[in-house]
Amino acid sequence: MMTFDQAVQYTNATTIVSSFPFTKSQFEQLQKLNLFAIHQACNDEEVRLMPAKMIYKVNEEFKLALMALLVTCAVMDFHRQGRESKEFFDTQIKITQKKDGRKVLNFGIIRANLLERFLIPEIVDDWITYRDVNGDGIHALARKKIGFIGISGYEKGGEPLYEFVRFYHKLMERKQRKSEKLLEQFQQEAIHSLANKVVEQQLLEGLSPDAILKSLTDETKIKKTPQRIKHSNDPLLLEDDS
Repeated sequence: MMTFDQAVQYTNATTIVSSFPFTKSQFEQLQKLNLFAIHQACNDEEVRLMPAKMIYKVNEEFKLALMALLVTCAVMDFHRQGRESKEFFDTQIKITQKKDGRKVLNFGIIRANLLERFLIPEIVDDWITYRDVNGDGIHALARKKIGFIGISGYEKGGEPLYEFVRFYHKLMERKQRKSEKLLEQFQQEAIHSLANKVVEQQLLEGLSPDAILKSLTDETKIKKTPQRIKHSNDPLLLEDDS
């Protein structure tokens, strides 16, 4: 019978191979997730009592990580397919442990352009932070990503995969709103800067401050004057010229 130490050594010696042609850096992320799965299994009481379950527990945790990353990436993709749910990825991902120490990953019919980019190092690390059996779950992830500030509309709890995905989705929305505000602020500052340069140029050309102010006021009035639109086919929009 395999001892606990032997089970750890065997799983640590695993070589990951895949049906999908991942890059070297992507395989490094897969290896990181596999090592984390081993860490999780080593802290599992059932595995400590029955070391023969080590491989099963490691692959179970490893598959959960792959599904969480795929769902997270899918929900942020404009081209997401309706079937791309946890259940879909669960049926498509197959992990087979070979006697020669190879761990074979098969991704079924999962689209290639999703597999090409779901192993994002930042999200891999965030999953590890969130999932660590010795950590603080969603609280640890929230402190890491946003300090002690909450995210509006986010509700914690539920199945781990969905809790993680919901958090990441809300986090991306928060980042997008922040980016839009920064862009709006930049545009306003650029307009003010341009206006100042125009006024400065007009002063250099000899225009008085009163004349400049009057020209700006007249221009504003012109912009605010509503256009008189006539639609002969719509009597409700006709205007009386008399």
